[in-house]
Amino acid sequence: MELQQIGSVLYWLIASLAMVMTSSEQRAKGQTHIAYNLAGLLACAAWPLALLVLLLPDGLTLTQHVPHNSDA
Repeated sequence: MELQQIGSVLYWLIASLAMVMTSSEQRAKGQTHIAYNLAGLLACAAWPLALLVLLLPDGLTLTQHVPHNSDA
């Protein structure tokens, strides 16, 4: 398995676990509104990606560093 595949598997495992916990919590509280349930599930899928972007070192970010010119 390549590093990207391992990362993808870990991402979806974490997101799936969060979705299961969110769904069971919503059922336990009696929340049945479809919009809130869908928003909770989408948030579960998005937060691991946001965490990954925040944890990336500066050299691995998705944007390129633009050097500042000191001749202003």
